[in-house]
Amino acid sequence: MTVRFWRKGRSVRIWIPSVIVACVALVGPASAQETDTVLVVYASRTGNTETLAKAVLDGAAAVAGVTAILRSAAEVTDDELAAADGVIIGTPVHWGNASVEILQVVDRIGRTSGARAMDDWRAVGTFVSSGNHTNGSEFARLGVLSALMAMRFIAVGGVTADGRGSIGAQATTGASDQGLSESEIEQARRLGDRVAQVTRRLRAAR
Repeated sequence: MTVRFWRKGRSVRIWIPSVIVACVALVGPASAQETDTVLVVYASRTGNTETLAKAVLDGAAAVAGVTAILRSAAEVTDDELAAADGVIIGTPVHWGNASVEILQVVDRIGRTSGARAMDDWRAVGTFVSSGNHTNGSEFARLGVLSALMAMRFIAVGGVTADGRGSIGAQATTGASDQGLSESEIEQARRLGDRVAQVTRRLRAAR
């Protein structure tokens, strides 16, 4: 292409190879190089959900182009909830539901989501720790996911140790199965990775 400019009152034309123009176009503005933020929010009373949250964080942080942030329900700010491109929520199971602290976080996300554009797609995942397999862990995860889907989030499931899909990562830590196994920790890492990967793709699609 030819570029024309004025120098000392004279019109000067220079030729720039098209390949250079194409390279500049591919680089794009600086904003295109910014990272996406994945926020991991959790509530924990015994430390089990917090341990899962750290594994989720590791999985998300390992994805190129993602900044992963870990916050407890008590310390996360409304600005962080509003700014996050992807959110992963962890809770202990309380009476077949998410904990009160996490339900309050869900309400806060609802109050801050309205400021984002309708086509500003965001991913959400969830993980839980529970005393046993049958005390409502599915309800707790589905409750969080359904609430955020109503806020236009796109739900992302997890992957079990044998490669099957799941609602989200889960650890059983009751009297008959205390502590966290490496398999449960790995499921948490995979969830973080999946939500971060989907977040990157959703943002790129815009």
